[in-house]
Amino acid sequence: MKCRTCDQDNPPEASFCANCGATLVAGVELPSPSAPSPPQVPRKWLLVGGVIAVLAILLVWWLSPKAMFPDKLLENAIRREYNQVRPHSALGYRPPAPEARIPVTLT
Repeated sequence: MKCRTCDQDNPPEASFCANCGATLVAGVELPSPSAPSPPQVPRKWLLVGGVIAVLAILLVWWLSPKAMFPDKLLENAIRREYNQVRPHSALGYRPPAPEARIPVTLT
C-alpha cells in the first residue's frame, strides 16, 4: 500500500507509513499520475456568466413596466385617477373634480 503523503511502499497490513508516520487508509489507492483529470471551468468564467445572468434579469425587470405602459399613457392614467376618479375624505368621498367637456359645435 502506498502512502498518500510520501509515496512510500508499505506492507498491506500496516496502519502507519514506515517513512513519514502518516495514517494509511486501507483500500484507498492513489490515482495514477497518467490519468488526466476532467477539465474544469475557470472561476472567472463562472463569475462572468453569473454577472451576465444578473444583468439580464435586471434589464428584463426594468423594461417590463415600460413596455406594458408607455410613459405618457401611464402618466395620463395616474393624473386622471388622482384628479377625477379617486374619492377624497375632505370632499365627502366625492371625486375631486368632475370631468368637464367642452361641447363642439359644427358650423
